[in-house]
Amino acid sequence: MRILIVILGAVMLSACGQAPALNDFNEYLTRIANVQDTDALPAPDEQLQRLPEKRDVTLPVESLTIGLLDSYELRKCDLFNLIAERNSVLGKVQDGFHRFDYEVQLLQGLTRCLANPDISAKLHKQLSEIETIKRHDLPLHWYNLLYNSNAMRSQLSSHRWLDSGWDVSQITRALQAMKQIQQAVTSQQLAINLPRLTPFQEVLDKQPLLGDLKYSLDNATLWLITIHHQLADNDQQIICGPNRNQTKLTYLRNVFQSYYVENIQPYLARLDALYLQLAPSLSMFEQQESSHYHFAIEKSHQAFRDATRQHMQYWQQLFQRCSVQVGSSV
Repeated sequence: MRILIVILGAVMLSACGQAPALNDFNEYLTRIANVQDTDALPAPDEQLQRLPEKRDVTLPVESLTIGLLDSYELRKCDLFNLIAERNSVLGKVQDGFHRFDYEVQLLQGLTRCLANPDISAKLHKQLSEIETIKRHDLPLHWYNLLYNSNAMRSQLSSHRWLDSGWDVSQITRALQAMKQIQQAVTSQQLAINLPRLTPFQEVLDKQPLLGDLKYSLDNATLWLITIHHQLADNDQQIICGPNRNQTKLTYLRNVFQSYYVENIQPYLARLDALYLQLAPSLSMFEQQESSHYHFAIEKSHQAFRDATRQHMQYWQQLFQRCSVQVGSSV
């Protein structure tokens, strides 16, 4: 008896620990199967939001040694201290965010130096060659930042459903800044007032909103597809028409109202609205020709939209077949 109590307690604790969205989908599927007098389809396998290993998504960037610290001419355009800091003990172990900010600052400094008439012809030639290489490599640094920096890997990974209580204001500001930087990288227009990435590093690391959103879109899609098959494959169990026993239809409609309309649909609407709110800043994750991987949240959202539409089409067809007016009693 004591063992049985322990087992039941563990099951109850496990159920309580599940996300509300997962509980709602589980209950929705179970109730539909009960009305149909059939076995419920197995729950879909959880799809975790994981990034490939760093070594599999790293774009190689050739190391470039800038042996210019002996040239005090660099002080004329505020480049001497920047390069010196980069070559310090701490500078050599910078994380991805600090390293990317350095690359941008370096290019901005090179532009200033090349426009300075007091720079010697010899140094001008050296800086021009370095600038050409650095401009070519900057998109590679950007890609590696997105998928190899610890903060962004934390931001884009998830194993949990999105909590409806998210405060998205900080993430929104971070993504807007990143979009501005990405556009500058693409156009090679590195304005002096371009925002620094480093101030956004902590919020991107500690609040993995994008990973949670993609995980939720992917797994909601899997659940909607499974439930659609449950409904469509057993549609013949739902009888309706004059002089027919419509008890199952009544029960099924109540399940639709109580579980989908009142619980699941509002959550799906929040996922959709959040994606649309963030979408203008998500172009940085689009597939690039030279990249090995991209964070395909746009594809996840489209699949989510398709699965939601397919799910609602079943109910529309059922209600049309059985002459049920939405909002009326059966």
